[in-house]
Amino acid sequence: MRLSAGDMAQLAEEVQETCIGGQVQRIFDGRPGEVLIHLRQPGASFLVLLAAGTPMARIHLATVEPAHPSSPGPFVFLLRKHLVGTRLRQVEAPPGDRVVILHFAHHWVQEDGIAQSIRFRLVGELTGRHGNLFLLDEAATILGSLRPNVSYRRKLVAGEPYVPPARPDQLVIDTISRWAQQPVESPSREVERQCERQLAQQDTTERTTALLRSLKQAHRRLDRRLHHVAEDLARADRAEDLIRWGQLLQSAYGKITRGAAQARVPDYFDPHLRPVEIPLDPALPLGDNIARYFKEGRRLGKAKERIRRRMEETRVLVERVERAIGALQASAPPEVPVISGEGAVAAQREPAELPKEGAIGREEEPAGPPEEDVIGEAEQLPGPAKPEAIEPETLLAELSGLGLIPAKPDLGRRRGPDRPFSPPYLEYYSADGNPILVGRGARHNDQLTFRVARGHDLWLHAAGTSGAHVIVCLGKTEELKPETLVDAATLAIHHSGLKGENVAEVRYTWQRNVRKIKGSPAGQVTVAQSKVMAVRREPERLARLLASRKREVEG
Repeated sequence: MRLSAGDMAQLAEEVQETCIGGQVQRIFDGRPGEVLIHLRQPGASFLVLLAAGTPMARIHLATVEPAHPSSPGPFVFLLRKHLVGTRLRQVEAPPGDRVVILHFAHHWVQEDGIAQSIRFRLVGELTGRHGNLFLLDEAATILGSLRPNVSYRRKLVAGEPYVPPARPDQLVIDTISRWAQQPVESPSREVERQCERQLAQQDTTERTTALLRSLKQAHRRLDRRLHHVAEDLARADRAEDLIRWGQLLQSAYGKITRGAAQARVPDYFDPHLRPVEIPLDPALPLGDNIARYFKEGRRLGKAKERIRRRMEETRVLVERVERAIGALQASAPPEVPVISGEGAVAAQREPAELPKEGAIGREEEPAGPPEEDVIGEAEQLPGPAKPEAIEPETLLAELSGLGLIPAKPDLGRRRGPDRPFSPPYLEYYSADGNPILVGRGARHNDQLTFRVARGHDLWLHAAGTSGAHVIVCLGKTEELKPETLVDAATLAIHHSGLKGENVAEVRYTWQRNVRKIKGSPAGQVTVAQSKVMAVRREPERLARLLASRKREVEG
């Protein structure tokens, strides 16, 4: 739902007529990008919702308090600090633009009888995905914003004067409200109902898509399992051949030289006594080769029944997952992408081929003409049954109980507009002014070392223990100063298992000498051409470094 400038103006007018003079009681988050302001008037309370940076950017009166996170974002804390206790004095909607300005003021009288007041403005640029909310002081200086600055033309950061957006072309301004021709009792109520329907549909789509994604992954796993089980079954079918080879080799004592790679012996189980070529391990004597065939044949013979049961169980699970995918797609909203079954079911796979060395080396009897499956003209195959629709919650409970999918499918990481990006490191400064970056955790260590750091930066880590990766940012031709090295080593010790030791060792090298082993745990690396230095604990140095840490700016 996209609101025009005329729609915004009419909604702002409704908020103005209803809430003017109301005192701000509470401010809290809603969904990502939403801020709700609770206003109190004598005998009545109102909720004003502002949403920016979302496809449904809007302002309206809310009748239902939505669920909100337990920990508010920094912008909400900033609004609480300055606006709680103030009164709404005006709601302004500049003509021809999707911008609303809420004016708040707080008046009081000092003990000496002098009246004082303070004013703030909450500016909402409700322009879709690139919209934002700004809190301004009396001098129109930005105190904070809901989202980080995304404008290349305006410097919209805390401490800078607010610059309004450029006015749109007069030819494309839509100043006529959608409710001008068909008036409604409350435009806010209409917008709220439409948004709730869209949001409910969006939630259903996200849950269904996540569940389908989990089912697709489960189908792939089961398909791979069926393929491997089919290969195991094919090997188990050779159990009788292996035992037969062991028996035939027993008749070849004294006829096979030690170190031979294969033995050619007559097949006494064949009426024509045709020879059989049996592979041997040249490193083993004949007796050990015979024992190996007997042992492997008995093992595969015992496992054959278990493998068959596992194949049947897996086929049942594959069919259940395929039915679940069809049922879920039958009940899914149109926005959910259709997932086709990837990978054939093992029952439809070609049988796994046996290794060439395991083939029996006799000549095969000539095969007769292949038989053909003939279907009579009057016989018709039944068509596929249409899958029955099923609720996602019911399907999730059933399949998660079987261990096929997680109980809570991953909906994908969401980062609301009020949650700005957090770098994977803590930033300190050495006595010489060089930035020193310290990884926040194991996963962040990898990001810092291999995505942020450059080859000519210095890499440090506490020796012989777990700890943070430390990077000293240097220019290509910049020399490393001894004080900077000691500062970085001190931080490496402080952010490691050696924290608090009087003397500890630190390993350091250039970042280009650090490598990540494929498949290794997060944060684990290999280092080449490194040096080790001993660092003595200096409380004064550590206190200076900790005080130099750069903090994320609130809002």
